[in-house]
Amino acid sequence: MNKRIEYIDVAKAIGILLVILGHCYYTAKVPHLGTAIYSFHMPLFFIISGMFLKPIGLKDGIIKYSKAYLKPYSIICLLMLFNTFVLFCLKMAESDVFKVDLIRIVFGSGSNEDKALFHDIPTVGPIWFLLALFWGCALSSVIKKNVQSSLGTLLWVFVLFFAGYISSNYVRLPLSIQMGMCSVPFILTGGWIRQYDAVERFGELNKLLIAFLVIIWLIAVLTMGDALNMANSRYREGIVRIPLSIIATLFCLFLCKKYDFRILSWMKWLGKNTLYVLAGHQLLQFSLQSVNFDYDRLGVILPPPSYHLFRIPCTGVSCCCDWCDY
Repeated sequence: MNKRIEYIDVAKAIGILLVILGHCYYTAKVPHLGTAIYSFHMPLFFIISGMFLKPIGLKDGIIKYSKAYLKPYSIICLLMLFNTFVLFCLKMAESDVFKVDLIRIVFGSGSNEDKALFHDIPTVGPIWFLLALFWGCALSSVIKKNVQSSLGTLLWVFVLFFAGYISSNYVRLPLSIQMGMCSVPFILTGGWIRQYDAVERFGELNKLLIAFLVIIWLIAVLTMGDALNMANSRYREGIVRIPLSIIATLFCLFLCKKYDFRILSWMKWLGKNTLYVLAGHQLLQFSLQSVNFDYDRLGVILPPPSYHLFRIPCTGVSCCCDWCDY
């Protein structure tokens, strides 16, 4: 059994905690905090995935990533339907909830924002990430195996990204395929980061250069009007957003590798068990939606800020699964 790389688990845990913070009630009250979190927390997950990507053919890739991502997606969806059935039997949910859940599952969209065709179909929730990873890793593996030149790879990255990004402005395709296409630049970047040991080399940069890069990232966070949202392929100012998210991810990975996190063993546990966190959150979220739970009713029982902290697990936390091949 391969030994786990601990700083990767820590980085995954940090990413999930940032997602939770991004959905916390008080985050919206702090100017630019949400934009800072969304500037790199989802790219972090895709980049880590790419660090362990294997160059394999299309057929083998579909089989491999179906087991890795579509299988847990299907299991979670079955648990969702069973959960809805139990709520219906307890007369806590209406019969039409089954229809809505089936539409969510089959379409598999992560966002219903904007005005594209089919944008108003109910979202499947955080597990859109599994679908996007399936498409992104399958496409990236084929490119990595069959395209030898850097120029050819960059061309495919450009074509897939803009095909997903531009088309999502007009029509929302099922199973988060456009989000998977837009994830290819991040996944392949993860492969390059590991191939060239970029995490270690990042720490060898001049401290003034690192400070300059951090300042550039902060300026971008302060000046950009909205957050980078991979769930709906929102990449406004994308030429700036993508390299900045990669720089922020590199900085995060460097800090995780440089500093000793042995005293934070719970973070390593969280990084190892993200798939279970995702499944638990998905079921909790859909249970509350099925019974039309009003989060604000907690305010009658619990005074702020405690009731808002109680809300955190129930308001759309996105997670990742244990995808790494190590």
